[in-house]
Amino acid sequence: MAGRFGFASLIPPGLAVESVDDSEGALVVTARSNARTALCPLCGAASVRVQSHYLRQPSDLPCAGRCVRLRLLVRRFRCGVPDCPRQVFAERFGTTVLAERARRTGRLEEIVHHLGLAMARSGRRQDVAAIRAAITEPWSNGQTEGQITKLKLVKRQMYGRAKLDRLEARLIGAV
Repeated sequence: MAGRFGFASLIPPGLAVESVDDSEGALVVTARSNARTALCPLCGAASVRVQSHYLRQPSDLPCAGRCVRLRLLVRRFRCGVPDCPRQVFAERFGTTVLAERARRTGRLEEIVHHLGLAMARSGRRQDVAAIRAAITEPWSNGQTEGQITKLKLVKRQMYGRAKLDRLEARLIGAV
């Protein structure tokens, strides 16, 4: 007997699918948490009082060669404990679904981690630490490096061939 395909298989467990849209070659999956309550991260008290909502858009695994854009509706809860310093908190999904402040789902993070380690094993030993840091560090300076690379490219192209005014015009056009 063949199993049924459901849109719930597109998203991590613990989430409920609100809607699925096909736009610009990508599947846009809007989902929310199945849980009715959330625990305050400071005092641990359960809360059912929803203060507000906001939208997170973490990266997720592709499906059948198509990009999946996950739109996650996150609720903000009000803590019911009067002495708790955190009056309003956002619901947490756990590290298997989406870690706190993460930009990738847990299952995508795991695949990226293992791919990086596999590439490090097949490459030079000096690159292992750099690849491990790129996988595990929560921040990246890739944007800064890209801008510096662009500036170096413009300088190389213009070296010895232009005056300062032409170089300035080229740089203004590159930005």
